[in-house]
Amino acid sequence: MEADSWGITDPPPVAATQVVRPEDQCPLVVDCIEQLGFKPSGCRGWEGGVGISYRNEQMDAAMLVAYTCSAQYPPPPEFYRPYSHEIIQRIYQWIREKQLPCLVCPLNVPPDVILPT
Repeated sequence: MEADSWGITDPPPVAATQVVRPEDQCPLVVDCIEQLGFKPSGCRGWEGGVGISYRNEQMDAAMLVAYTCSAQYPPPPEFYRPYSHEIIQRIYQWIREKQLPCLVCPLNVPPDVILPT
């Protein structure tokens, strides 16, 4: 899936260097991109995505570098593994018991809130 976002149809295998929390990933990816000879943009000092500056003829190489550097620093499995049946039931219950009553009440005021008269 990660390779698709970079336009790579046949991604090479990439060994994870370190599993990191999403908020720690960006600086590591930026450093990796720099080490591989490209100029990264974004995420220095803020939480956000990483871009790469490249000439048109370098597009395929730049996308491969972006994919490789991102794949080396994956998030923990709890960020991408499928939900368990128990978690899906809890989400459904919350939607049914909390969210739907809010959506059907007048003025979208939760049913347990008393409006001033």
